[in-house]
Amino acid sequence: MIAIAVVAADGPPVKKPRATLGDRVVEPAWEQRLTLTVGPTNADVVGLSEKPIQAAVDYVARFGGGTMKILPGIYRLRNAVYLQSKVRLLGSGAETVLVKEPSVTTGLAQDSDWFDQEITLAGIGIAELVWHREDHLCPS
Repeated sequence: MIAIAVVAADGPPVKKPRATLGDRVVEPAWEQRLTLTVGPTNADVVGLSEKPIQAAVDYVARFGGGTMKILPGIYRLRNAVYLQSKVRLLGSGAETVLVKEPSVTTGLAQDSDWFDQEITLAGIGIAELVWHREDHLCPS
């Protein structure tokens, strides 16, 4: 068996660009759409975590799309930010820093049942759990 590879140096020029997978060929007029800012102060949505970023993305998406600008700051993300269609996310260059916080994993000390309203974690005493500023229950 002989394998033949054909490689075109340059394909023919595209004269009529077309959308692929439902994408539009032309970008929307972003300046005519809603723009929100997220930042530590003097922003439309104030905060330094994934929660204000997600809230701004969702808000812009509900109004048909637009731009969400992340102002300079260090943002600590404990969860993912889920982008939506027609929403553009812009940072402020090197001054916008997104930090993924480390995850914490622990096992269960006791198996849970369908109607249980509480769980028992292994290796963590109740005195070791503290409330952080953004209402997250985290090991100290």
